[in-house]
Amino acid sequence: MKTIRLPKEEENKTKKLTCFEKLKKQKEDLNWLEELMFAISHKLRQPVAHILGLSGLFNTTSGPPSQLNKIAGYMKQSTLKLDNQIRELSSLIYKKITQLKTPAPPKK
Repeated sequence: MKTIRLPKEEENKTKKLTCFEKLKKQKEDLNWLEELMFAISHKLRQPVAHILGLSGLFNTTSGPPSQLNKIAGYMKQSTLKLDNQIRELSSLIYKKITQLKTPAPPKK
C-alpha cells in the first residue's frame, strides 16, 4: 500500500494548526491554574485567618476552663498546619504557572 503525502502547503498548515492547538490548550491550562491559585490564596486562606484569630480570643478570654484553652491550642496548631499546607500547594501551582508562561526553547 502506498503512503499518501500531503502537498507541502498542507503539511505546513497542519503543523501550524497543531501548534495553535497546543498553544490553545496551554492557555486553557494556565487559566485553570490561575483560577485555582486565586481560590487557594483567597477563598481557603480567609477562613484560616479567621480561625487563627478566634483561637487567639480563646486564649485571652478571662477565666475559661482549662479544657477550652487546650482545645484552642489544638485548634491553632491544626490551623497553622493547614495554613502551611495551603502555602506549599500555592507555591507548587505558582511554579507550574510560571513554567507554562515560559516559552519552550526552539527545536533544532
